[in-house]
Amino acid sequence: EVQRLKVGVETGQLIYAAEVEATMADLIKSLVQFLDTLPDVMERNAALTPAQVDALNETIDQQRQAFYLRMASEETEAQTA
Repeated sequence: EVQRLKVGVETGQLIYAAEVEATMADLIKSLVQFLDTLPDVMERNAALTPAQVDALNETIDQQRQAFYLRMASEETEAQTA
């Protein structure tokens, strides 16, 4: 079994969990940065009104919260499995 796992890693069929976690963390950081700057970019580039910027911020916050709750519940399920 150990040899099979080594071959899987060497051939790229398996990836260490720490590497996957680091890659996912980088991806999520990039997404969060994009979402944090989106309202300012849209205000500047699309001439959004303050009310529109507020609505965009509210929508982004709601979606981020939903994403967080989904990720937290999946992590809890994975820990109990």
